[in-house]
Amino acid sequence: MSFRVPSSTPPSTPDARRSARSQHPSTTPAGPPPTFLTNNSFTPAGLPPSSAFGSSQLPTFSSTNKQPIFNPVNRPSGALQRRPLSFDPFERGQNGGEEVSRGRTGYRAPGSSPPRFEADGDAEEEDDVEYEDEGEEGDSGDAMEEDEYEEDYTQQSRRSIQSRGGNESIYSTPRSLKRSRLGSSLRRSTALEGKSAQELDMVRQDITAVAKGLVASAPRAQLRESDDLILETDRVVSELAELERPDEESLKKVAQKIHHLWDRNFEINSRIGPDNQADGITKANFVGSLLLQLHHPSTPKIQTRPRPSTLDLYRQSQGVKTESCIPKVLLDWLNTYHNPGRSDIEDILKQEEGFSAHEMFWDSIYSSVLRGNFQNALKLLKGADLSVAAIAFEDGMEDGYHGRQLESANKCIDRAIELIQRCPAVRSNDWDVKNTEWSLYRREVEDALRSLRKASGENFQEDETQAFEASNFGISNRSNGFGLSAADRRAESQVPLAVVENLTDLYKILRGDPDDILNSCMDWLEAVITLTVWWDGEDEVIPPGAGSLAQSRMSLLRSKQIRLADVTPLVAYRQRLASSLALVMDGYEVLQPLNKASPVEVGLACAVFDSVEGALSIIQRWSMPYSIALVEMASAGDWLNDGITTSKSVMRGFDQSDLMVLSYGQQESSGIKRDDLLSEYADLIASKDTLQSSKSMIKKEGWELAIQILSRLDNPDLATSRIDALLDRLSLTSEDRVDKILHICHTLDLSHQAETIAEKYATTLSSTTKSYGSALYYFALAHRPHKIKETTDLLITLCLTHSTSFPPLSSLDTRLKSLIKHTPSSLTALADTDPTAAESLAKYLSGYATIREFYDLRDDTHTTSTSAPQPLTPTQQKKKASHTLLTAILSAASSIRGGLYDPADLSVVPVDALPTLLGEALPFIDRTPRVLSLQQLMALLRVAEDLQTVSAAVAEGGRGLLGACMKAYNSSTSAAVGGMGASAYSIGGSEGSGVLVSVSNSGEGTGEKEMAQVRRGWDWRQGVARGDVDEVIRLLRLGVAREVGRAWVEGEES
Repeated sequence: MSFRVPSSTPPSTPDARRSARSQHPSTTPAGPPPTFLTNNSFTPAGLPPSSAFGSSQLPTFSSTNKQPIFNPVNRPSGALQRRPLSFDPFERGQNGGEEVSRGRTGYRAPGSSPPRFEADGDAEEEDDVEYEDEGEEGDSGDAMEEDEYEEDYTQQSRRSIQSRGGNESIYSTPRSLKRSRLGSSLRRSTALEGKSAQELDMVRQDITAVAKGLVASAPRAQLRESDDLILETDRVVSELAELERPDEESLKKVAQKIHHLWDRNFEINSRIGPDNQADGITKANFVGSLLLQLHHPSTPKIQTRPRPSTLDLYRQSQGVKTESCIPKVLLDWLNTYHNPGRSDIEDILKQEEGFSAHEMFWDSIYSSVLRGNFQNALKLLKGADLSVAAIAFEDGMEDGYHGRQLESANKCIDRAIELIQRCPAVRSNDWDVKNTEWSLYRREVEDALRSLRKASGENFQEDETQAFEASNFGISNRSNGFGLSAADRRAESQVPLAVVENLTDLYKILRGDPDDILNSCMDWLEAVITLTVWWDGEDEVIPPGAGSLAQSRMSLLRSKQIRLADVTPLVAYRQRLASSLALVMDGYEVLQPLNKASPVEVGLACAVFDSVEGALSIIQRWSMPYSIALVEMASAGDWLNDGITTSKSVMRGFDQSDLMVLSYGQQESSGIKRDDLLSEYADLIASKDTLQSSKSMIKKEGWELAIQILSRLDNPDLATSRIDALLDRLSLTSEDRVDKILHICHTLDLSHQAETIAEKYATTLSSTTKSYGSALYYFALAHRPHKIKETTDLLITLCLTHSTSFPPLSSLDTRLKSLIKHTPSSLTALADTDPTAAESLAKYLSGYATIREFYDLRDDTHTTSTSAPQPLTPTQQKKKASHTLLTAILSAASSIRGGLYDPADLSVVPVDALPTLLGEALPFIDRTPRVLSLQQLMALLRVAEDLQTVSAAVAEGGRGLLGACMKAYNSSTSAAVGGMGASAYSIGGSEGSGVLVSVSNSGEGTGEKEMAQVRRGWDWRQGVARGDVDEVIRLLRLGVAREVGRAWVEGEES
């Protein structure tokens, strides 16, 4: 370091740039000045004791515009050798320089030995660098002396006011106490260089542990939200599930919908957040709204002015982004949810006299500027009227400022108004505080601050042409060897010093000084957010967990003069928030520090630290629906587990075996388990009977919404098991309920669960009811073809047992009637939703439909198509019935061709029905006129031959069915037997008028008692004595032989 003087003229060097700037080149040799040129003491321990010199020792003050007058020339790189003295009580700064502790005077001890210089060709360039470093250190020293002045000035002001009996109430306000104008100084160094990533991660873990500890013993949240809120939240969240790869704009839209849906107003006071009596929805929204804004900020896009710099060209190449106004997002949130000073501003604006007469005038200006409410600040400054200023007491004025003091003070106020009006946020609504325009504005504020200090006469006692300071030795020179007292300074100042100090604080806030921002904040929340808002984008912190690659990227960006705050602003601002909160928690004194016993404040701190786990652990105790909305947003935005990427798109290309290999040996994640939260929420929803929206016609049962929630689980096995367990608890009481369940399952792509429900319900129907059509329909939906065949086989067996259509037309259920009478349209409607089900149902239903059609034709109970030109004649009807019957016989015999049974041939008519079907064919044989053709007669003969040669095990089923058919006939009461009776099989038998039969219970539990009296066209069983298979085949062979012989006699050939 070099000697400094309060002159703005740098020393003369061979550098042409310095020569151009220098008006009074220095001829001082490259070494320390002789001691006779300075009046300061070289005592290294600072000030001598007051007992030695009495109380006449006055404080000295340094200015901000002092520049070093002694600067060594021809200094080579690395030639400066610092050798500490044997006594060095001063600390060394982080940058390797010396931070000299200052007392309240100008005495300073040397920090090092005089530098040694060597000639080098690069001296000029090195000299420039050294000059800049000295200027920075000079600014640091000025700031320290300024703090000393404020403390001296504060004490003397207090004594002055007390001696005059002045009112000190204006200094008892919270912000005034915080800024310590009349009390002990709370100010501490807040360079805010930031903690390391590891330190921030440790603090984040600590606050997360506190959050978990607060809710460890708390009861689980119950569903207290309205049905409207639950249903609407689920609708909004479902939009995320429909997006396979949601982009940022889509996420922002969903986040806005969640915010508007859950936003609740609460009374804002000095407390942070809602009070303990507030409902859980209000508390959850207070914490969650900040979490959403930190990850998906939603404010109008702001176009910033292009700048001809590399950095701004990079910004412009990225297009207009909402991230550029993150400070505006934070301020909007702060002003909406935490603005305890709003009432103070309203009170001041109601003042009939000047606003400056109010005790909270200046604090309200600070608060307005900190919170971006520049219009309020301008309104207060324009209506200040310092002639009634309350702070005039500090300058010895009883009733405000007057005369020259008032005139000069008004000029400074006008300058402040003009400066605020030139702020980019006021002028062009530009809230990108880290851009170039704001950097230029901060320089303008710095110039205004220098002008203000100069106007206050801060440097009037210094001789700029002779005074100098030797920083290496802690020597400073004043024109008279002593600084002026606060009283003398006040007397010589051109502007009231109280106004100067308040405007100085205002300018420092505009400049973004962390110390002054913190000193103007009421509580930790205001401090954290405003420190982040007024950040200039420097000193980024590497995110926790970032490896060498991230560090290398940061180094590369710095080398290209591109900051991470410009590349990834959201991440940078979240890191800045965490660093700011760590600073406040690390010991900086605020009026309202973080209350770790308050769930609201701890949850908010977790949101600031980006600890999603900690915030959600608290929010889910307040409101499960809101916590689920946050979890879904975090999962879609890949920030669920504190920034750890868990994107489904990354893992989409791996199957379960790949994921198992990739996760082998890894410890189980301790973050938020989304599936656990969704499962817990689904259980709560399932406990509700129905959810009805009052604003629309939406009505859902609890299980319905619960299934939708469980379908979103990441683990498919867990989702399947939970949904299965939920569906098992449901009672399947009606087709409408089952259809609703199936529709939901298909909508959510839960085909397995849909098939399970359909099969369960169909089994219940087939075993407990006579709704055979519904059973067939749901077995088809369950994709159980063997179940369909079992049901159709049962219906065919019942038809053959009673030799009639079963169930009768009057007892058909709606679905079976539709399937039989309107087969094409019914199957087409089913094929539109499930082609596989329609195909299976059409296949196996055809056998039953064929046999039923035969009985309907025989008994003349079929429904004639309206498109038919005229009804069928008895002969036509009989021929059609015989053709239909022969089709069924050939289908049943397809599995025993050649007398060999083929189990793979799943015919639509069971082979067990073959003997009974041959019995039904007996009335069509040996008839005059002949009903069957020779080809059909030979087909019947071939079937009879196969039945006789097949194995006994296969034929046994047919014997049993034939026996049941004869038993049902023999147990009935016959009446009015017509021509198709015992002589029905004789040649020349009449057509017969029919038989009236009362059908009794067959003993099979089929419920034939419900059948009405059936009018049959004929009954083949009347002409059979024993009714066994052998008799049926014998009668069939005999009849076929007669028919064929008669045909050959008549000359007919097959």
